[in-house]
Amino acid sequence: MRIKLAVCLVLINHWVYAQGSIRPSTFPALTPVGGLSLNRSDFGTGLKYSDGSYLSEKGTEVKGTPFFIEDWKKGSVLLKTKERIDTVLLKYNLYTDLLHVKVDDQEYQFNIDVSEFLLPDPVTNEMALFRSGFNAEPGLNEKSFYQVLYDGKTKLLLKHKKIIISELTSTPGVKAKVFEDQKSYFILTASGKMKKIKKKNKGILDLLEEKKVELKKMADTNKLKLVTDEEIIKVLEYYDSLIK
Repeated sequence: MRIKLAVCLVLINHWVYAQGSIRPSTFPALTPVGGLSLNRSDFGTGLKYSDGSYLSEKGTEVKGTPFFIEDWKKGSVLLKTKERIDTVLLKYNLYTDLLHVKVDDQEYQFNIDVSEFLLPDPVTNEMALFRSGFNAEPGLNEKSFYQVLYDGKTKLLLKHKKIIISELTSTPGVKAKVFEDQKSYFILTASGKMKKIKKKNKGILDLLEEKKVELKKMADTNKLKLVTDEEIIKVLEYYDSLIK
């Protein structure tokens, strides 16, 4: 419920949905995604866009999907220029960390950096908020998107990523390439300190060291093991109530 409330507040404060038909001419700075071509890559020989991105596993040797959600879903986009584009079909590619948009049955990418976007969560179907502009972690940069699970003075961020692995098949000696999900959690403090965390680890409290005693007492009293997102968010909400 805490996550749902946090996201709903973001929706109310930051997004207003527009109505009507959307065409490429109404979009600022769209770049068409390159046409399909046969190229050799990490995917073997298969369909791959000429700009290097991968959009469909059909006809390739990679099982699974690189997307947050496989199908096009209605969402909203906030560009770095503060321009908002609402009720538009989007896909978020977790392998390339790129956001794609569909307009008039054509696929495009924004050539202006995206600040935030909203997409339905594939599990809850509630709107999930993704944001860029955070401190760069190894292998990431300020354009990388993180899902914002808690958006208070302190923030709980989730980095979704897809990598390609090889796994054995039922045929002896034969391996298949598969998309594998990777999830990493981060806490960003009001002072700008960002650190990767592990669930079920009281080390989370070490990051919030100036209020560690109070937080530990609160977690113990409420029997919080810091296993779920909701439990971590409860701790962060309490922490935010303690700091100025």
